[in-house]
Amino acid sequence: MRRTHLDELPQFWNVLLGDMSLVGTRPPTRNEVERYENHHHRRLSMRPGITGIWQVTGNDVVHDFEEVVKLDCRYIDEWSLGLDLRLLGKTLLKSYAPRRLVAAASSANETSSSHHSSCPLSGARFFAG
Repeated sequence: MRRTHLDELPQFWNVLLGDMSLVGTRPPTRNEVERYENHHHRRLSMRPGITGIWQVTGNDVVHDFEEVVKLDCRYIDEWSLGLDLRLLGKTLLKSYAPRRLVAAASSANETSSSHHSSCPLSGARFFAG
């Protein structure tokens, strides 16, 4: 469930209530805000989102809070409808496409093995683009 981010589904209620956006900055925790330095408060200038730059590009590799703040500030500085649409698309790809591509690659490899031919595209190469 965590790998596909299905645990985020209850957050849609917060979007409907207007407390969150589909795309935005990473939602802060209450005790995190209490420890903010002055430059951290800029993150609160936009509504937090279910997804955003940090979730799409960094949540599995960016663990330093200052880097998270930089990504959130980048989102604030570069905000546009186009950016939100790209981030939503990347979120869907990151959450659901790898599993489907792996299954498709396995199916293609089984089929190609039975026909004694090779498939030039591996799932990893196909998804890396």
